Amino acid sequence: MDSSSQIDLVLIGKVGQGKSATGNSILRENKFSSKSHMERVTTEAQYEHCRFNGRVIQVVDAPGVIDNSDDDYKTASTAVAKSQKLVHAALEHAMKTNPKGYHAFLVVTKFGERYTSEDREAILNLKKILGNDFLKSFGIIVMTCGDKFSSEAKKSFQEYIKELRGEFRTLLSECENRILLFDNKTTDYNVKNNQIKNLVEMVDRLPNRGIRYTNRHFKEAGKMVKYIPEKEALKKQFFVLNDIQNAHLLPSGEKRKQALIECQSEIGRFLDEKKKKEKYSDNMKKLFENAKDILIVVSDEIINAESGRDYSRIERNSRKIAEIKENLDDIKNNIETAISTTKCVIL
Repeated sequence: MDSSSQIDLVLIGKVGQGKSATGNSILRENKFSSKSHMERVTTEAQYEHCRFNGRVIQVVDAPGVIDNSDDDYKTASTAVAKSQKLVHAALEHAMKTNPKGYHAFLVVTKFGERYTSEDREAILNLKKILGNDFLKSFGIIVMTCGDKFSSEAKKSFQEYIKELRGEFRTLLSECENRILLFDNKTTDYNVKNNQIKNLVEMVDRLPNRGIRYTNRHFKEAGKMVKYIPEKEALKKQFFVLNDIQNAHLLPSGEKRKQALIECQSEIGRFLDEKKKKEKYSDNMKKLFENAKDILIVVSDEIINAESGRDYSRIERNSRKIAEIKENLDDIKNNIETAISTTKCVIL
């Protein structure tokens, strides 16, 4: 990207993660309303800009993806539906008001909080609005509470990132490991400037090579919504299978067991999804059957981790994993063929 060009950014994330405060840190001025997560603030997209090292940075603060603070929210499903409608309208407005588009979406999350089912739902809802692959080309994770990290982590941020596991690791991988730590409370001038400098440099290195996410991408994303659950399930199963295989590299039986239990939980949560609907696509039905096979393998591996390394059992399960991956490749080809017929072009 031209080092003298304007940078357009959109802040997205769950309520209470420090989204508006991050916007203020980028602007180096309190322009966005930033309050406790108990009080909903952003209900429509807000626009502000600043200058940094000779460049204009425009920041859009979008509404929180999931907001449970309204008394009108009687059930979780109602909360999700209302939040998604609000975010969709705000992002649609943001696309129309800036035809040139946006260089990056900053996914704001908070250090010290567990990555929950609500967080997973928030990302899934964003994909339904912006497209299943928007994170790959345009996503950057901004982790807030940098002050808390400095006092509690007892390790470097890079070491912390390497140790991340589970669904957050999946999210990070989707963003091609692009993540920054922000301290929104610091008064140190150098820290403030370095945070913005690192962000600008990361935006300039994005694989989209300066190409922006525009209203065209936004409209095309709407056509792809029906394939998102299948692609998400496919991706999750590949990640779990790799984690099962990587568990053998861990030094102790207890660590192997804990890593495998996480894999078992991931697949268990996916199988629980089957209970929520009566009808699924053929590809999703195959993925549910595949998940049952994965559950058998990981359960056997947990027993192996408890009793010691039975290499014949490991070899048998490795063959089974290879078979499961072949099934996943077939399903992946089916999905890609179906997507190609929509004739959508998502960057």
